[in-house]
Amino acid sequence: HLIGEAAALFTAGVLFRELPRAEAWLEFGLSTLIHEMQTQVFRDGVYGERSSYYHCYATDFYLHVLALAQANRISFPESVWGRFSRMLDFVMHITHSDGTIARFGDDDGGRVLGIASQNYASYRDGLCAGSVLLGRSDLKYQAGGFCEESLWLLGIESNATFESLVIRPPA
Repeated sequence: HLIGEAAALFTAGVLFRELPRAEAWLEFGLSTLIHEMQTQVFRDGVYGERSSYYHCYATDFYLHVLALAQANRISFPESVWGRFSRMLDFVMHITHSDGTIARFGDDDGGRVLGIASQNYASYRDGLCAGSVLLGRSDLKYQAGGFCEESLWLLGIESNATFESLVIRPPA
């Protein structure tokens, strides 16, 4: 829950800068997200709760925050980007050929912002957005195609970026 709460404060701080406490929200959210990436996500990119579903949930929070940060020229340390990339690696490798993820551990059915996805047993929308945000062809391969969520999250140019990536199967 702490990652989600920090993501909400960071987002509110970025989007509502005219509010008196916005800068404090942004700074607190940013520092908490940096700290929790080191605390709750292992070096190999696996979320500490060891639940495939909550791993996707935590990955989603960081996906949204990092996309918003990039669009607003707010920097996160390279260590956060590196672990985020490894979080996507983990999801990529537990994704079955039909797009569903291997299910283990707790699962509450929640998503950060499910816009078009109807199947929460799949994280292809996150893999698609991750491929665009990080420029990764292996994530594109596992995403299976462009997902509408990437358009809403990353902008109109996200489709062209996705299409420009040469499909490469995961190593």
